[in-house]
Order: sequence, then C-alpha cells, then structure tokens
Amino acid sequence: MAQRYNFEQYGIEYGLSQSQVTSMVQDSKRRLWVTTLGGISCFNGKQFSSFGKTNGLNSNFALSLAVSKRNNLLYIGSAKGISRYDGYKFYHYPNSERWISKLATDHNGIVYALDG
Repeated sequence: MAQRYNFEQYGIEYGLSQSQVTSMVQDSKRRLWVTTLGGISCFNGKQFSSFGKTNGLNSNFALSLAVSKRNNLLYIGSAKGISRYDGYKFYHYPNSERWISKLATDHNGIVYALDG
C-alpha cells in the first residue's frame, strides 16, 4: 500500500514577503524562517510575519539563513552582507558588504559564510 502525503502551499496571500524563496531554516521554537528576494518571513504554522529594510534588515535581497543552536540567533546572508536577528532587532556586521550566498553555524555558535 502506497503511503499518502499531504502538502500545503503557502504564498504571498499568507504574508510571505515575496514569491521567490531562496532559503529556509527552522529554529528551536519550530518556526520556519524563509529568505526571499523581498526580505525574510517567519511562519508560525498559520501565517507569515515579514521583515525587510523598513524593519532594519540590511537588504531586501535575502539569500541564506542559519540558526545558532547555541543561542538561537538567526543569521541572514544578503546582497549587503550578514545580519543577525535576536527576536527583537537586526544587527549588521561591519565590513561584511559582500554577497552572502550560504551560511552555516557549528555547535560552538561560530558562523561560516560563503560569498559570491
């Protein structure tokens, strides 16, 4: 007997910041974070909350995400470098004005970035 899977589709009508998704990651609170070409969005299981330059993000052109398991901080790679979100405010890393296409963290909370 074949197993059946249910798939739900969510888009801008649910609050997603833009339809072109570039990366996704889940945090320890089971929220799904999504980068798009129009900012980032957080899905709580029902709807999205979206963030962009007007909320303090350094660029709406968001490309990659990583969550530190050590302190649950969200790191965002964009066309303008790396930002960090602590749940309240965005912080930008100085001298990181590069196109950050991939991010990763290790068990110590160290962030690794791939530019280009």
